[in-house]
Amino acid sequence: MRPLHLPAPPFNLLWVEQVDSTNLVLQRRLEAWEGAGRMAETLLVAGSQTAGRGRGRREWVSPAGGLYATWFGWVPVEVLGVVPMAAAVALAEALEVAAPAMTVGLKWPNDLMVGGKKVGGVLAQARISGGEAGVIVGFGSNLAATPVVEGPAAVPTSAAEWGWLGDPATSAVVIAVDCVTRLHGYLAAPAKAQGVWATRSMHRPGDELRVRAGDEVVRGRFAGFGEAGQLWLEVDGERREFFAADLVAVL
Repeated sequence: MRPLHLPAPPFNLLWVEQVDSTNLVLQRRLEAWEGAGRMAETLLVAGSQTAGRGRGRREWVSPAGGLYATWFGWVPVEVLGVVPMAAAVALAEALEVAAPAMTVGLKWPNDLMVGGKKVGGVLAQARISGGEAGVIVGFGSNLAATPVVEGPAAVPTSAAEWGWLGDPATSAVVIAVDCVTRLHGYLAAPAKAQGVWATRSMHRPGDELRVRAGDEVVRGRFAGFGEAGQLWLEVDGERREFFAADLVAVL
């Protein structure tokens, strides 16, 4: 049997050809562990997904030829807010190693962009238990093919459009392990993760943004990010913060 990755990473590494959703698989596994002890750190990588989901339960088109992975691990509650930022930075760096022609920018809250198009994204969830949180972080990227996406979603791109050549399955495992390894480092240095996120941010102070929070659409000027990853907007001379919202447009 050929090892999935050499050297073996310091966490469980699983590969499956197809799942409904890597996030859902690890959610179900975590629920099965409740009352039976502490679930070990695990990285699940899939060749494709039949029911991939992004923010707000939007469809995440997941055909064969992409990177679809979910990591489960335990983190201190005090760094919980930086997990999405750290994961996005880690994935951006891992993708640039695999495809050096790409320069990956970050669009709040969870999109990875190349040339103004979306190449990937992250989605984090957590369950708090005492001073720690069990975190499920889904992350993915278009590698060999650019999926067809209808509706108002961001225009997609793929690593292949930027000169990447490789075997998608092998590369997906390598990139996913690299991403999680980098994520470990950034979770140990939250301030560094926030600083690197800011340097990769597509948003600059004073940029006009429009966000949708629930039924409210707010237009303002970008004023930075908080320690918990929240977006700050200057609206009518006052600073407002948004923890859970969607960027409707960059004007």
